[in-house]
Amino acid sequence: MDAEDNDGFFSGWNCEKGEYDCKTWMYEGVDPSAAAGARESEGGEGKKRQTPLRAEHTDPTLQHPRCVFQVLKRHYARYTPRWSKLLAAFRATA
Repeated sequence: MDAEDNDGFFSGWNCEKGEYDCKTWMYEGVDPSAAAGARESEGGEGKKRQTPLRAEHTDPTLQHPRCVFQVLKRHYARYTPRWSKLLAAFRATA
């Protein structure tokens, strides 16, 4: 969910606790296990290496409503030439 759709809060906001549940920010189909847990695997010489999160679904067409391109497109759609002109006029008089 975009912040604009949720009164300025991103998805996962808990009013009672006053904090976010960051699990709602994960890719679809990804289990957000702790970095010190299931995502790590043993590397050479006993060193641990982290494996990156991988999304099950990708959208090379950039059409999915939750892909970053579409979220940014919605976010910047409000900044029209008219909006820019009004802002410039306001700043000139201030």
